[in-house]
Amino acid sequence: YRSLGLYEQSRGLSESALAIREEELGPDHPEVALVLDDLANNARRQGEFEKARELAERSLALREKALGPDSPAVAMSLSVLGAVLYESEDYEGALAAHERALTIRERAYDADDFRIVRTRQHMANALKQLGRPADAKPFLVAAIEASERERGSDHPGHAMMLRDLANLHMDLAEFEEARPLFERALTITEAAYGEEHPNTGGCLHNLALVYKELGDMESARPVYERGLAITEKTLGPDHPNLGRSLNNYANLLMDLGEYEASRPYIERALGIAEKKFGSNHPLVSAMLCNYGNAFYETDDFAGARPIYERAYRIAVSSVGPDHSQTGNCHHLLANLERDVGNHAKAETHYRRAHEIWAATLGPEHPNIAQNLASKALLYHAMGRDAEAEDLEAQVVAIRGE
Repeated sequence: YRSLGLYEQSRGLSESALAIREEELGPDHPEVALVLDDLANNARRQGEFEKARELAERSLALREKALGPDSPAVAMSLSVLGAVLYESEDYEGALAAHERALTIRERAYDADDFRIVRTRQHMANALKQLGRPADAKPFLVAAIEASERERGSDHPGHAMMLRDLANLHMDLAEFEEARPLFERALTITEAAYGEEHPNTGGCLHNLALVYKELGDMESARPVYERGLAITEKTLGPDHPNLGRSLNNYANLLMDLGEYEASRPYIERALGIAEKKFGSNHPLVSAMLCNYGNAFYETDDFAGARPIYERAYRIAVSSVGPDHSQTGNCHHLLANLERDVGNHAKAETHYRRAHEIWAATLGPEHPNIAQNLASKALLYHAMGRDAEAEDLEAQVVAIRGE
């Protein structure tokens, strides 16, 4: 049932199995952990992260007590816990869980064993989210190569790895490299699961995003809309994946100049994110940035300011002053201060955004070019034309224009 996306049916069967095993074997028997893993995975896919974490931690504690800390079965529990922490956006916790699982599995299995392959994949994803794409890529490439040798290029698990590699390219602004990987992943996933499955909806979301980044809005819009419909139908109206898709669809509408139309989508996405993660969460900060943009781009600076400022406070509190999301907030506040004539404040925010992005994304990232181009507009407004022209030359060099 779970592989078909029928999570309620899957949960009911697993809960019955748990009751039977606890009655027959006792609540601390290692076989109980197998059912706890199933229930944790099911809760994770339904977006019930607190419940999933409790189940995964119970499974881990049970196996450590019964089998010892270095048992391969303990690595199973660590992998489940790592997946829950990752989708809860606790990337440091996820990385630590997967690193420990990898250490156990490398002692127990051959290098191409699928359990090692998947652990490397999960570590790569956590490293990517922590802003360490250079560290992530070797783990992911090794996992993909081993997966193709062991399972072939048409396995649905291989499609997931292709998506992960494509997302890594997206983070590095390598959109042309990402596109064929997403397209291939969609083909494999549709063949394996059908056209109306959560994984198919996820692939469509990824593909729409890369079309948008490549400027192909005509292709992006129907793909987004199809993905949204599948995600809501299969995962429900309150799932975090739907919230992310709604947020990105709103970004597309803003790129098309449909600012008023974008607001209800972001508002709904924010409601989902705050319900699932709480109000002091980096995803909420990112969505607030988008929401503020819907006001800023219509010159409603008074409406945008409190939204941007709240996004900034959340970013600093949740991920720290040197995270790329905090850099995003600085940049948006800089644009706002520039446009309302607060030039000194704008310059401070631009400088801070540049420092953060250069450290986290690298000096050649498109965000750096965007920052310099925006700062050049500020300098022109201040009459510092020579400095502005120097910044514009740097933008040309980064963009290769």
